[in-house]
Amino acid sequence: MASRRNRERARERRGAPRVTRPSADRDKTGPGEAASWLARYGPHIAVAAAMAAAALIRLRLTDVPLERDEGEYAYAGQLILDGVPPYSLAFNMKFPGAYYAYAVLMAVFGETVWGIRVGILVVVATSTWLMFVVTRRLFDGRIGAIAAVIFATLTLDRWSMAFFGHATHFILPPLLGGISLLLRAADTGRMTTYVMAGAAFGAAVLMKQHAVFFLPLAAGLVLLRMHELSARERAVRGAALAAGAMLPVAAVLGVLAAQGVLDRFWFWTIRYSMEYVGEIKAGEGFELFRYGWALVTRSTVWIWVAAGLGLAVLFGRRYAGSRRLIVLAWAASAGLAIVPGLYFRPHYFILLFPVAAILAAVSIDRLAALTGARAGAAAAGMALALISTYVAGERGYLFSMSGESVSRQVYDVNPFVESPRIAEYLRSQTTPQDRIAVMGSEPQIYFLADRRSATGHIYTYPLMEPQPFARQMQRDMIQEIESARPAFLVIVMVPGSWAAQPTSDDRILEWMERYARDCYIPEGVVEISAGGAAWRWGADARMRSPATPQFVAIHRRTSAAPCRAGG
Repeated sequence: MASRRNRERARERRGAPRVTRPSADRDKTGPGEAASWLARYGPHIAVAAAMAAAALIRLRLTDVPLERDEGEYAYAGQLILDGVPPYSLAFNMKFPGAYYAYAVLMAVFGETVWGIRVGILVVVATSTWLMFVVTRRLFDGRIGAIAAVIFATLTLDRWSMAFFGHATHFILPPLLGGISLLLRAADTGRMTTYVMAGAAFGAAVLMKQHAVFFLPLAAGLVLLRMHELSARERAVRGAALAAGAMLPVAAVLGVLAAQGVLDRFWFWTIRYSMEYVGEIKAGEGFELFRYGWALVTRSTVWIWVAAGLGLAVLFGRRYAGSRRLIVLAWAASAGLAIVPGLYFRPHYFILLFPVAAILAAVSIDRLAALTGARAGAAAAGMALALISTYVAGERGYLFSMSGESVSRQVYDVNPFVESPRIAEYLRSQTTPQDRIAVMGSEPQIYFLADRRSATGHIYTYPLMEPQPFARQMQRDMIQEIESARPAFLVIVMVPGSWAAQPTSDDRILEWMERYARDCYIPEGVVEISAGGAAWRWGADARMRSPATPQFVAIHRRTSAAPCRAGG
């Protein structure tokens, strides 16, 4: 046993992380407690309890309406399940990983809001367990359990949009799995493990381009013990990681090429994406960061304070060596991953959650060690107190608030609460062969109605942006809609659905008004305000203009004959 400890200590001095097992977790409270049942299984029980509590909260809120990002992924996933490839009937700049992930979740749990919410629950639970696995390997079971519990708490936060099923959530399971595999590969040296780890990092990139900033972290983890290896061994391990990372990317590109949509994939995810990330100037980016950070820390500020303290603790002698380097490199990669475009949307910060949870756990562990013999109990108490600051402040949301209220509080007058009723009306008035067109960025309506869009432009944001493709995108959308002759035209006059700017080209808006007037008749109007929505149908919808500046107008086509907007 002594020789094993000596070998582990020697490995750590050489730069490899010390691997610890649940049965051999460091005991900091007394010699007898290490062998106890609680010391062995307590961390696992704590993590399982946190996962169960988070799952119960998410299950209570399975009726929270889909927001537009979720609607995009759900609609694209629905099309995939129907045999329609990505980027053919739904355009967007994101890589297709989240589309395929949603398709898998809906195939398992059903093409419903409930199924999506349960699927996200499974994804977050997987990330929580992997947090425990990775942090336990880096440090010990106690820090691993605390980090996983804090992570589970952060993933419930509504203000950072962590409750919702954003693509950033789908980055975390392959990312954490890849890190775990690389830490194992540093001990075993198995080439298959390096390939599997590379494949996990490649899968993370497919979920969203932001994950590319974690590839240097993967390379750094491979280099942990490179000084012990020959030049040939270094090359082989690096090549194994790189080959693994390329496998899922090459596979998806091959599928897209076979489906004939590779050119559209390239345009939207590379050419247009490059324009998109250059639209925000540094000064605007700073203000967006301030706004995003204020939301992210609104209810979890003390967790982030603990993470900041953990960053300082990490520089102490107690955490010298490779563990410090790994956590710092991880923090740097996650920090860079939220920067592209300088948009700093709250859900981007989800990529910081794992390293923030680790740092918070390190700070708690260090403070507990200063208490003396009962450090284990002290650490548990401190972690519980920290989490309680969040639970106490958000108890209404967590335990009693309705799903519609959650959506309205987070997203204000965006028409997410109204979308299910709008979609149900469209479904009842159309056949599966009919097309509909939503003038705005509300793809959740297509998914909920189970009707295909008359245009691939399921978002109108790009048409309003100061980018060189905007004018042609407007022309394409107009041509697609006029050619498809959609049975219904849904006009969304909500600022968040267009994000129009003073410099935006408003020709599409002028065309929309003429097209609705000449080819359609109003069937329904939803007037949206902070206090709720007022619905008017039929003649009542046609008799007067909407009473609120935010509204959704539903128009029925007057004739199946070709019709174009008049001058």
